[in-house]
Amino acid sequence: MNPKSIAWSFSLAVFLSATLPAAAQEKVHVAISNFSASYISMYIANKRGYYAEEGMVVEIILMAGLTSTRALIGNSVELGSASNPTAAVQGAKLKILMVFNDKPPGMLIAQPGIKSVAELRGKRIGGSTVGSLE
Repeated sequence: MNPKSIAWSFSLAVFLSATLPAAAQEKVHVAISNFSASYISMYIANKRGYYAEEGMVVEIILMAGLTSTRALIGNSVELGSASNPTAAVQGAKLKILMVFNDKPPGMLIAQPGIKSVAELRGKRIGGSTVGSLE
């Protein structure tokens, strides 16, 4: 091949590679209920580019538990933290894809006179938000 043909081929290759569309990246909105160690793996994966390697741009958004559940049901976010699975229990069409903890992270705290969970039957208890399991 002569130098002119090589230069022409190289120029054509550069032109074509510059005009080809970049790989499409899907934007994914993820609602989380708090900034805690429970979600550290998501931040690390995002920071290290694991999502980008899979063609995703992940935006992690802080929302209160019930708000994130409503956003998930209303398709405002694609993924949400299941800090409030009550909606799924009540029939919302949600699926659990992954679990970060092997047990609930909350604690049940009572007045000194309460010695067992059975003693709470019929009594009112408080939670993090209305309708929450926490």
